[in-house]
Amino acid sequence: MEARLYLAQFGGNNLETLESILKDDPNNSAANHQYIHALEAGDHPERALHSAEILGSLAPNAGHMVHMPGHIFFRLGDYAKAEKSFADSTAVDEKYMAEQRVEPDDDWNYVHNLMYAIANLMEEGKLKQARELSTKITQAHGKLSSSIYSAVSRDSISRLNPQLPVALRLGDWAHVKSLLAATAPPAALPNLVFLANEMNLFADGMIAAESNNAARDAAKAEAAWQKLDAGIAVEKQAPHPNPNIPFRQLQVTPDAYLSPLLGMLNVMSLELHASVLVAQNQLTAAHDMFAQAEAAERALGYREPPNYIRPVAETEGTAMLAIGDWTDARAAWERDLAIRPRSGFALYGIALSDERAGKSEAAAKDYREFLTAWKDADPDLPQIVHARETQDRR
Repeated sequence: MEARLYLAQFGGNNLETLESILKDDPNNSAANHQYIHALEAGDHPERALHSAEILGSLAPNAGHMVHMPGHIFFRLGDYAKAEKSFADSTAVDEKYMAEQRVEPDDDWNYVHNLMYAIANLMEEGKLKQARELSTKITQAHGKLSSSIYSAVSRDSISRLNPQLPVALRLGDWAHVKSLLAATAPPAALPNLVFLANEMNLFADGMIAAESNNAARDAAKAEAAWQKLDAGIAVEKQAPHPNPNIPFRQLQVTPDAYLSPLLGMLNVMSLELHASVLVAQNQLTAAHDMFAQAEAAERALGYREPPNYIRPVAETEGTAMLAIGDWTDARAAWERDLAIRPRSGFALYGIALSDERAGKSEAAAKDYREFLTAWKDADPDLPQIVHARETQDRR
């Protein structure tokens, strides 16, 4: 059995070998664990649903095994079940670390699980909880270079300020700027300094592009985009680790790796450029640029949780709503829903598009679906308030 497990992980024919193991030993925790990994990034993560439902009970004192079901639940849009997996994993890890006097440096699952838990809470509309949990991130990172996720751009963002992922997920660009202003990475970590500067330019550009007078502020948005893009071009010429090197062979460094940052910032640049084109009323070019940004987002690959915090489709949906293009807005939100199933952000965007298009019956149905998905969300969120007011008027 052990030989077959090693073959499944390192020798190819991954799914076939794992399924043969699970046929002979359905409760093999290692095989169920690897089966989740083998399927979560593909088109049919639901095939690993049974493994997700049983894995936590097979190894209840191993934080990572309790955590793993959340990968599948998140992919399927069952954020409530994912929340339980991540919360249970946090509890297991914290109990283990307290009893065994283990520091976060020696429990790599701890910060990974917290990052996923925060991402998951945001899809549920539980933003207050996400912010509260984010306060744990700084201590969870550990102090040693070997325990910092230098190759993960989302983690690098959290190292600038643990509240940044929440602000980015909401598209709250003013808050992004204030959070960046409250932190200053040391000069000894030049890649993190670069990231902070580029994100500040991105926020400047998005504020201008999405202002109430975007046509007036389009020049400001374009200037910010050009500076951001120029910064990326300069850093692309700098030497950095080959992204194809296996993770465990990458050089240990306290700074963020440049290559993952450049990939993420390239998406931001394309996204901002598209937003600038909308502000300049160059809509055909804007749609093409948004399509390029979405392609670049997909090219970042599968990550746990998603590498790009706020889907590009949400920026396009928001931009189309702002100019009154309800059809293209709805199409963008539907693409968003395809990658974040049952996410309240996408469901609300669809409902708002139908409402503003005058499709009252469709909008009423959409808002019911949205309120069901976010039944446990923070009750004072503007999306919740508007959806309930719309339902009450009926």
